[in-house]
Amino acid sequence: MCKRIFASQTSETGEVPFYKIGTLGGMPDAYISKKLFNEYKQNYRFPKAGEILISCSGTIGRCIQYDGKDAYFQDSNIVWLVNDQTKITNEFLFYLISRYDWSFLNASTIKRLFTKDLNNLKIYYPKNQHEQILISNFISILASKIKNIESKINILKKYKKGLCNFLFINDKNSDIHLYDLVENKSSQMLTKDIEKNVGFYPVYDATGKVYKNIDFYQQTNDSISIIKYGSGCGRTFISKGYHSILGTMTDLIPLNKNDVQFLYAYTISNTFRKIVKKYTEIGTTPNLYFSDYSKATIPLKAIANKGKVSKLIINIEEHENTLESQLNQLKLMKKNLLNLLFI
Repeated sequence: MCKRIFASQTSETGEVPFYKIGTLGGMPDAYISKKLFNEYKQNYRFPKAGEILISCSGTIGRCIQYDGKDAYFQDSNIVWLVNDQTKITNEFLFYLISRYDWSFLNASTIKRLFTKDLNNLKIYYPKNQHEQILISNFISILASKIKNIESKINILKKYKKGLCNFLFINDKNSDIHLYDLVENKSSQMLTKDIEKNVGFYPVYDATGKVYKNIDFYQQTNDSISIIKYGSGCGRTFISKGYHSILGTMTDLIPLNKNDVQFLYAYTISNTFRKIVKKYTEIGTTPNLYFSDYSKATIPLKAIANKGKVSKLIINIEEHENTLESQLNQLKLMKKNLLNLLFI
């Protein structure tokens, strides 16, 4: 592991990214000086390019291959595997280790990956390194395609967000409120109430995904579901067709069913988010009431062009859904390939 870096030695901006267990493999939120980096790299242990870094706490088992670029890593929580590559290449070892399920680890309150856990890990691999390289290269192609599609999806999401911010610039002259356009339908459904129920109609949870399918439904048309308290309070998504939602949410039912995409676009705009933020920052546990945020006014210019706005959002989301479908297929292909190769 790396020499310890103290909080006082980091900053929000800087020359060399400092990765912690929460940012390993993602975007850094802390930096150290180039001078400190060079000093620590020269005088203390440091990974070589290609070696595998692995998180030992928090999200245990998160792996990356160190690319050799200037970066520093959190001591004790991130370690690396020193491999002389006489038996197995770093690339092949990375795919073996990164797919491993560490959920069985010690039953203590705080789970941790120890050196003995890594040393006792049994791995199976082809002895021929040329075969290892061929397999690694093919998996790398899939991983590259996955990363490329994820990048496109993120760009689309940012574009959609920026477009909504532009289309729904606050209009102080508007006298049309959200409550003029939607009906509020809160849910009291608990997971325990539908534990044994099975059917065809989806129940959406606070992530916007289907929690399970049951044999009845609360709503018959598409709606905008908004989280009304707890984690993610104020976040919205579209619930499709005949459906239900869990009790942490409210369904906003457009009085004109053709307004679903238009009103959803409004709820993800900065204009609406500022209103939500005002009410969710009150008290210890965030709570959001329809009587508060429904007073939000909709810009008149956006309403005059709501058909065009809806079409724009639909086109973006259709493209986004196509990419999501491709992404899921590639991820499944990669997962199945790894399972078949490394049983």
